[in-house]
Amino acid sequence: MTHLAARGQGTAPDRTTDSAVRAQWLEREVQILEEKISFFDELSFKIKGWGVTVWSAIVTIAVTQDSWQVGTLALPAVCAFLLLEASYKRYQSCFVERTRDIMRYLNDPTFRAQWSDARPFPVYDMLNIHTKGQQHDPYSQRWGSVGRLLFKASVGLIYWGLLVVSLLVVGLLAYT
Repeated sequence: MTHLAARGQGTAPDRTTDSAVRAQWLEREVQILEEKISFFDELSFKIKGWGVTVWSAIVTIAVTQDSWQVGTLALPAVCAFLLLEASYKRYQSCFVERTRDIMRYLNDPTFRAQWSDARPFPVYDMLNIHTKGQQHDPYSQRWGSVGRLLFKASVGLIYWGLLVVSLLVVGLLAYT
């Protein structure tokens, strides 16, 4: 007899069945979250590619036309791609955090012991994962987290390098 059938008959639910169902839901949620994390990784790679392409086009035009004014256009372009990637990484970090919490719940008995029947480990509504008010909801994150991501090596390193090179190119073009 399933857990839901047992509840329908008015009998008390079996704790092991409830825990097993909860674990199955959490394992499925991890699969969904890992798919989302992979999507954001692919998107990050594309954004970096677009950023480098746009930057190199602007710098190439600036150098061929010997125009430092055109070269300055590379600075806001790089900043725009940096902010775009940081905002997507903000969402991805929420999914990574949730995945870590689930894996810790599933694999660490001492962490799992902190949860009880009165306060069970939260299982998301799979059809509406972005419901406001849930602890790991990406929409409830503050925009301040984007500022921290700007200086994370996996996000900002390439863009900070492009900004430095852009400033050098603009400087060389302006003084020659």
